[in-house]
Amino acid sequence: MKKALFITFLFIVSVKSIAQYDTSHESIASYDVPNWYSEGKLGIFMHLSAFTVPAFKNEWYATSMYYAEDNPNIRHKEWTKSFRDHHEKTYGPLNEFGYKDFIPMFTLEKFDADYYADLVKKSGAAYFAAPAVHHDGFAMWDSKVIEWNAKKMGPKRDVVRELTNAMRNKGIKTGVSTHYGRHWKYYTFRPEFDTWDKANEGLYGKRRRDTDPPRPEDALKWEHVLNELIDNYQPDYIFVDGGICDGYTEYKKPYFRDALYRVVAHYYNKSKEWNQDVVLSWKRDAMTKGEAVYDTEGILEDGIPKRPWQAHFTVNGSWSYVGEKPATSMNAIIRSFVDLVSRNGNLLLNIGPRPDGTLDKNQENVLLELGQWLAINGEGITKSTPWNTWGAGKLNSLRGGSDLNDYDRNAVRYTQKNGNLYAWFVTWPENGKVTLPIAGNYNAKNIVPLGGKGTLKFSKNGDNLIVELPNEKFGQYVWGLKLSKDEDEPRNELQEVAAAAVAMSGGDESGPLPTRYKTEKPLPFPKGGEWFKKAGLGLFIHWGPASVADIEDVWRIRQPVKNSDPLRPKVTPQYYYDHAPEGFTAENYDAKKWIEAAAKAGFKYSVLTSKHHDGYALWPSKLSDLGVSTYLQGRDLLQPYVDALRDNNMKVGFYFSGADWWQDRDYMNYYFSRGKEGWDFQGKPYPQNAVKPLPMKIVENKKQMAFEVMERYRPDLWWWDSGLPVTYEETALKYNPNMIFNNRGNWYHDGKLKGKYPGSNFATPEGFHSLEWKHVKQLIKTNTPWEVCMTFQRSGWFYHGRNGLGDQTAALEDIMYALARVRSWQGNLLLNISPRADGTLPDAVYTDFEKMARWMEWGQAAVYNTKGTHFPEKSNVPITTSQDNKVWYLHARPGQQSDANTWGKWKKIYYTGTEPGKPIRVTEVPKVTSVKLLRTGERIDYSLKNGNLEIQNPDAGPDGLHEVIEIKF
Repeated sequence: MKKALFITFLFIVSVKSIAQYDTSHESIASYDVPNWYSEGKLGIFMHLSAFTVPAFKNEWYATSMYYAEDNPNIRHKEWTKSFRDHHEKTYGPLNEFGYKDFIPMFTLEKFDADYYADLVKKSGAAYFAAPAVHHDGFAMWDSKVIEWNAKKMGPKRDVVRELTNAMRNKGIKTGVSTHYGRHWKYYTFRPEFDTWDKANEGLYGKRRRDTDPPRPEDALKWEHVLNELIDNYQPDYIFVDGGICDGYTEYKKPYFRDALYRVVAHYYNKSKEWNQDVVLSWKRDAMTKGEAVYDTEGILEDGIPKRPWQAHFTVNGSWSYVGEKPATSMNAIIRSFVDLVSRNGNLLLNIGPRPDGTLDKNQENVLLELGQWLAINGEGITKSTPWNTWGAGKLNSLRGGSDLNDYDRNAVRYTQKNGNLYAWFVTWPENGKVTLPIAGNYNAKNIVPLGGKGTLKFSKNGDNLIVELPNEKFGQYVWGLKLSKDEDEPRNELQEVAAAAVAMSGGDESGPLPTRYKTEKPLPFPKGGEWFKKAGLGLFIHWGPASVADIEDVWRIRQPVKNSDPLRPKVTPQYYYDHAPEGFTAENYDAKKWIEAAAKAGFKYSVLTSKHHDGYALWPSKLSDLGVSTYLQGRDLLQPYVDALRDNNMKVGFYFSGADWWQDRDYMNYYFSRGKEGWDFQGKPYPQNAVKPLPMKIVENKKQMAFEVMERYRPDLWWWDSGLPVTYEETALKYNPNMIFNNRGNWYHDGKLKGKYPGSNFATPEGFHSLEWKHVKQLIKTNTPWEVCMTFQRSGWFYHGRNGLGDQTAALEDIMYALARVRSWQGNLLLNISPRADGTLPDAVYTDFEKMARWMEWGQAAVYNTKGTHFPEKSNVPITTSQDNKVWYLHARPGQQSDANTWGKWKKIYYTGTEPGKPIRVTEVPKVTSVKLLRTGERIDYSLKNGNLEIQNPDAGPDGLHEVIEIKF
């Protein structure tokens, strides 16, 4: 019983440690609005359900068709009655043909999620909300909570899943639009309506009287619906409609409001588990300003709110498809868009497909024209922030009506980015001069038209600037001007970047190299080893007894419990060796599955831990009692790995530790320190000076174990991690003359051993975040091949189950950009995966491998068989080049990474002055013949003056991964 209570206590503590957010205002308000949202400015969402079948007047058809004269909740009786009249005239009595009967007619037979993803991408939008559920209660996903859903009936498809996958493949942040908070009161129940039939409760809900307040179970179901969407689709964004407020506004019942705070806390906590920044928007008084993102439905906020906010509206005045309609004018949409952005707001724009899933051309054209406008003007919109003032003059609200064209023709709005001021004017003046109120305070030295040519003349009149426009218009709808203070800014900024690079890495580039950068006794590269210099990407695999979930890491037997006196280990060596080998089962090991996925992802070689420091042999060694020979009936775990690599044309590598904490146990202190204290195999205090010399017979035995591996598998690469006194003649010349060696065979972890240590072919600094430019630069100057290893999963080198970290991967956009920087410095990236003790890999690893494979389909030319140039002293992005230097590949920054304060250890992927959002700048560039986006072949605008190249950094591409710009000379 005590044990059960203890386990329960541990579980509670564990849950509390994971749950960072609770339902309090202070906790919810502490979650910051992520940069991808505040910088993206534009989102698209969609209204789609069975109400598109009747396509009559608006999306409220499902409630209005059940008009009852005696219902006191109906405000506009004649309007509402027109729905029932139309329905009964067209479809028949409401007890014979109800709203449910539209569902079989709602087929979506022409619905194409990829079409919508392509359209949203072309619009320039940063995020999209899939139509999850409207007030009508018909779910558009495969729901277990709402039995009436599009997967089971009607379209027979999971629309949310299709749209989520398609959007994410295009690099678009994707979420869900939810309106289910009003469903509890949406339908009218009368015996003469089909809503009265209990068989239809799954769609209409339980019977209620017109004035009944909400029930606790109504809010609980809403909560379950939202949590199902969160848990199943990991949305980047959730739109919560204002109907959730009705229970409190009309009846003072807090059920839905309380449920909303529970949902938000759950969403935020899950986002931390996913390592994903998320947004939830709300309307009316559902929450308090300062929490999540406030949405106004097309109404402007006063002034410039500090916290990003949102207004949403639709492209043609109707939320859902109600027949072909003309679109709202582009002038009105873009005027309002600029107005919102100048006040720190976003625009969420709605489209409404037909019941067959297609979109009419009027709506499609709005998104296409919006994208065309942003292609010219986006540099002053995307990633911009408000200036000191939003501007001057009234502009219209998207709500329309009599206000639609009621705006000041001389109105101006302002945004700013990277030290530049952007001015937006809405009417092309007849006299060719535009007045920019208050802009004189900016002290501009230069003004250029967005989408135009040359610089513009301007003069100052008090605090205003008078700008002379060219005779020919350089755009349409709303025009942008870029004001800058320094004409020499590109060159100066690059000088600052170079200085920051030197400062970050310690300055002196001629000082002594750290051990892991050194290649003592360098060996010439054998002809058969030249592949390494071109490979670019290798797969590291740490697997063994340390992969048992509760062990966490083999190093814990050598790490002390904090403040312990006398010192004691986190795990005693004896406990490790009594339990970890028994738990390492490899029962589901499938090397073929691992390697096939890795090969598709672009890995060219692999390195597996044949024997880590713990001494466990993954092959049937005749020289040790610790390994598969003892614990797995002699099962060879290395041969299937070798076979899979050879089958997939990948090079074979093995990690081998010269240290062996099992064989060395009587001759070592397990405290990895130079201090006086420590502990022995049992974890008992053991002074460092009591350690006896390691007998040479143990050293010789470990050498023979290494030779066993070399002889059995003939690897292409040998990765020492603590060496042994062996010679080149004993190893490569005997087993594989083309085998290459890293530089970690030149020392032994636990003291010096007599004998001749092997030479090395390449250097192996550890941990991408520890790379220093001053050291790498020395390797480049001496043409020393090198490789840096880093972890992929959040658990570290070996898998562990604590807080689910072993099942999570680091942000892939950071990993891929790390690869770009390493290749720009002419090194290889050795990316580590951590299989579980049973041999399986987490789904997250395979998912990211699939994304990498998609990137490699078009991007491999930029990382394989390349050289490096310019970065970081003459370029603020990594550049790789073809071997003949006639093609350069500029690795644009991933659009999601923009706030240096949130980069954590990944901040060294960039340097100060190279943050995403900054233009790409390169100096000493020869004359170019073409500049294209490598993925699409699309030509890209650029400026090249006196050898200084400037290009706007494109947004992230599919799967949120960075784009590559191809430059030919």
